[in-house]
Amino acid sequence: MICSSSHITLQTNLSFVVVPTLKKSICKVQISNFFRIMSFLRQAHVS
Repeated sequence: MICSSSHITLQTNLSFVVVPTLKKSICKVQISNFFRIMSFLRQAHVS
């Protein structure tokens, strides 16, 4: 019983750590894609 409850606590702590990290990485990817698309559109507009 003690083991399972500590396991649940560990999983909860992991989710608290992992989820914000995932959200940050997703935001970084979206921002980099946005800038890539904008620069591509700017080049297409110039030429």
